[in-house]
Parts: sequence; C-alpha cells; structure tokens
Amino acid sequence: MSSWLLVIDMQPGFGHPDSPWCTPGYDAVAGRVGALVEAYGDRVLFTRFQPPGEPQGAWRPYYDRWSFAVDPAHAGLWDLDPRWQGRPSVAGQRFAKWREAAPPRPCGPPQGRTSPFALRQRLVLEVPETGR
Repeated sequence: MSSWLLVIDMQPGFGHPDSPWCTPGYDAVAGRVGALVEAYGDRVLFTRFQPPGEPQGAWRPYYDRWSFAVDPAHAGLWDLDPRWQGRPSVAGQRFAKWREAAPPRPCGPPQGRTSPFALRQRLVLEVPETGR
C-alpha cells in the first residue's frame, strides 16, 4: 500500500474536557484514528491548528471571544494529542491546512497554481480495512 493517512487536528484543544472547544465524541474518534494510524505505520501525517500569535483583521473579534486560544498559558492545547507525540505533523493558522500538508506528501508539491479543491482531491486517501 502506498497511500498515506492525513489526520486532521487531533489536539488537546479539541479533545480535553476542560477546553472550551472540546468536541463531543473526540475520544471515540481518537480510538478509530489510532487503529488507522497503526494500519498505516509510518505513512501518517498529522495536521495541527495553531492560533495566530496576534490576530489580525476580522479575526480580532473572534479571538476576543475565544481568548483562551491565543493565551500563551494554554499553548499546550495546540500540541499533537499525546497518543501521537513525536509523529510527523504540520501546523497552520487556517482551518484548512492543505498547503502545509502538501510538501511532505511522497508525490511532492503541486506544480503551478492549484485550487484548494484540486489539492484536496490529490490528498484523498484510501482507508484500509481494519475490521473496526
């Protein structure tokens, strides 16, 4: 198998029960992701959301409301989930990190201008049978 698994934003900021952005069902999803990570071995790339150091423009009111996200005291929320610490990851301040994920892919970065939709299509991955 030569396909890769791209795992999106498995971070304490979305999984820790004390985080304002805790996502219901995160732990159940993490269990399934764990099975996929095991199946893909070293062909896994994680993305991480990284809030901006200083929000600009229209993002200022958003981060005024969610100030915990940019508070340096909470920087650990944006690390990779401890289950996968040390795995390759890319971080970005946008919700979509297709550009950040493109260079580590085995087929290399896209040539010329590529729309997010086209790049997303190139990143579609096959899911192996895991029995779960």
